[in-house]
Amino acid sequence: MKTLGIIEARMGSSRLPGKVLLPFGETSALELLLTRVRATEKLDEVIVATTNEKGDLPIVWLCEKIGVKSFRGSENDVMKRVLDAARHFKADLICELMGDSPFLDPTEINRAIAEYQARDCDYLSNFWPHNTYPLGFAVQVYRTDVLAKAEAMTKDPVHRSHVTTFIYQNPDLFDLRGIKAPAGSQAPDLRMSLDQSEDHKAMLAVFEGVNGSTNPLFSMQDCIRFLRNNPRIARINQHVRVKKIEEG
Repeated sequence: MKTLGIIEARMGSSRLPGKVLLPFGETSALELLLTRVRATEKLDEVIVATTNEKGDLPIVWLCEKIGVKSFRGSENDVMKRVLDAARHFKADLICELMGDSPFLDPTEINRAIAEYQARDCDYLSNFWPHNTYPLGFAVQVYRTDVLAKAEAMTKDPVHRSHVTTFIYQNPDLFDLRGIKAPAGSQAPDLRMSLDQSEDHKAMLAVFEGVNGSTNPLFSMQDCIRFLRNNPRIARINQHVRVKKIEEG
């Protein structure tokens, strides 16, 4: 069974355009994320699913430069983009990851995949039904045929822009499982997702505080520990509102 890590990334963010290429030390957010995700032992391959828009060519060029495959598809129908990418790369199992989460921890990705493999289910995530992780560490695991089933059942543009909402909002149609953050790492009040300029400012401070330039595989626990010890940094982006699902 081929397990494919699919990172959704585009330049056209409404709140922070070009966020995936913002700097972290001498690298970019997306390159840092790829360095970390490629260290995940349970992924057979990692690809970036971006759009056909001309503005997303810098993402394609970055992938080419560092030896990562990319796939280009619909900008708004992200469900189809991810499904087409999975089919193109002949994936049996999809591990869906967000391009605005450069601190994603390979240990937690491994854990989610292992938990999925140990259970007989259609879908597993570390934020359903209740999130206990810091924002910015979301991992979803599901089979390609499960996404294909969902894609055939909905034309709702909200569901199609979010890929899996139709799946986890329909427990009568799909067998769902969720996992909690490890003991001592439950911190849903902390925010490490790159959505606004305040996020970049706070996350840069975390990156520097955990010596990310020399230790790019710092752990989620390192980040939590730094923010707990530096509440002033945690407050920088504490007010940033999480977009509602219907807002795209």
